[in-house]
Amino acid sequence: QKPFKCEHCGKTFAYSNTLKKHMERHKESQKPRNHECKICKKCYTKKSHLTVHYRIHTGERPFVCEFCKKGFKENSDLTVHLRIHTGSHPYQCKCDVCNKRFTQSSTLNLHYRIHTGYKPFECDICGKSFTQRGSLNAHYRLHTGSRPYRHHIGHLPPLKKIAELFLWDRVVCKDFDCVVPPVSGVLSIITVNISCSNITKV
Repeated sequence: QKPFKCEHCGKTFAYSNTLKKHMERHKESQKPRNHECKICKKCYTKKSHLTVHYRIHTGERPFVCEFCKKGFKENSDLTVHLRIHTGSHPYQCKCDVCNKRFTQSSTLNLHYRIHTGYKPFECDICGKSFTQRGSLNAHYRLHTGSRPYRHHIGHLPPLKKIAELFLWDRVVCKDFDCVVPPVSGVLSIITVNISCSNITKV
């Protein structure tokens, strides 16, 4: 159940604090973004956010762990990392269902989904849902594939029906110069070795 509804976009949430964070994004999106990255043109509302963003391009990690020398783009990330070495848990967020404790409220919110079964991230291809966006992104690779070479395949069904590929005996190149050998499952199609002049590097 998702009883908490956003008055701006109508999206619903299972927890009030999740709705609160969502509402803050609406408020943030209305602020002028006057600080633009000269490299990728991405804009930010604060100069400090742009400064941190630049470190993605430069690779700079000025905040270094004194124990393992691992670097971080932001001091807050280093602070969280240090707890691995020190064992410090200054913020004990306790699950009221199983009494498990977490150092961050955001981690506790993710944990709650184990108990509630709440899976807000849904695959728009096959309808499978996940508790975390990272899990959904990993799942998408089963459908789209993360590969250095893309084969020009024709006669593919719409994305919603891509699961039907499991039933195909073969897939023909759109130029009809070759035939992909029989495979089972979308993942097999992604990884199969194909010999064809119409393979392009992407």
